[in-house]
Amino acid sequence: MQSLEYQLRTLLSSRTLKVLNVKELTDGFALSNFRKKFSNVEKNLLFCRLDDVAKESVEIPCYGIDIDENETIHKIFYCEVAVGNAYFVSKEYALSFKPPVGFDTFVIGKYKEMDRVWEYGAIEEYSYVIKDRNRIVPLYEVEFEYDIELEKKFGDGNCESCLKEKSIMFCLAERAGFCKNCDDKIHCTPLFLRHKRIYFDKVGENSFINCPSHEDTIVDFFCKECQIPICTQCRLSGDHSYYPNINHTLFTYLEACNELKKEINIKDFESKEEKIENEIKEFKAEIEKLNNNNKKVRSQIDDEYKAIINELNLEISKRYQIFIPKYLNLLKYKKSMIKTKEQLKEINSAEIIKNIKVIKDVQSQEYPKKPNIIHQEIHLSGRLGLNNNKENKEERKTKKDRMRKSTDFFVESTCEIKK
Repeated sequence: MQSLEYQLRTLLSSRTLKVLNVKELTDGFALSNFRKKFSNVEKNLLFCRLDDVAKESVEIPCYGIDIDENETIHKIFYCEVAVGNAYFVSKEYALSFKPPVGFDTFVIGKYKEMDRVWEYGAIEEYSYVIKDRNRIVPLYEVEFEYDIELEKKFGDGNCESCLKEKSIMFCLAERAGFCKNCDDKIHCTPLFLRHKRIYFDKVGENSFINCPSHEDTIVDFFCKECQIPICTQCRLSGDHSYYPNINHTLFTYLEACNELKKEINIKDFESKEEKIENEIKEFKAEIEKLNNNNKKVRSQIDDEYKAIINELNLEISKRYQIFIPKYLNLLKYKKSMIKTKEQLKEINSAEIIKNIKVIKDVQSQEYPKKPNIIHQEIHLSGRLGLNNNKENKEERKTKKDRMRKSTDFFVESTCEIKK
């Protein structure tokens, strides 16, 4: 529950989000079968809206959470998704057809123009479209409280009464933030004093946390082996009172606050972020070669025969549709590093000790395997047609053949990509 709250806060850049309830949906046997079935397939842990899972085409954000900003209480599924080999298409196509042979899922985005991805590639604007619901295993149903208006007012913004001073609190009843003077003036009667108010300097102020197993008891220790905080009750009569946990190394709470803060090195995230940024630059360099090659061939085609443009468009689209999911995977990892780094700068020792396991998991996460993508030149050869570095002695396809080829959504390509 704590790790999910930490992940949600990181994804939404929130300081006020609170998980209310977590319901486990999948047993170990079902999850084991799922992972066995898709053992050689790329899998992601993603958040999905409850109503989307029942649809024929399930749309899941590549990074982030799709929520209704007009609501304050939200329910979502935390799922393991066998994304596999993704293919970039328009939303209309993804909702109407199945992935072509050799691909498992679709990736769709805000922009239909594929070449805009490289310039405006915000990972939050892209989603997977899963056509086979067997590729999705809901792990948990998560209910959480997230108020976008409260988040906007948190530590920022002017008082909505005097419009001069900085707001120091947010009134849930009036849906407004007030400075100290206006707060005192407005909330001075028994009626208005009943309003639930959130003071920004009190959020996250508590230096101590409650035990996950005994919610009414303050944490006294931290177990080095289990990587969890525990209380005296856990040690004397709980799961750390008998073998093998009784032999685990325990730190006092204050010792853990100091030691764990040292273990979480933001420079590790900065190093990984820099490494993935270099991968993205190399990726973009290959795309730039493709774009330059595209311009060159278009010029030749304009001089020779206008109709060949259609084949070129299909070839460029084919490569984009293969490149984009790989590129977005790199971009997603970079975003994860940035979000985690920013979150660690904001949280205190208590937050770190509550979420040390998930933080360490992210810290030790290996960056994605570098896509082995080498641009291969497209050039004119013989009669007007596209030579993709294949031995192809077939005559150029007729207009009817090209139309059928486009309808079938199949384009020949020799772009070498190791899955």
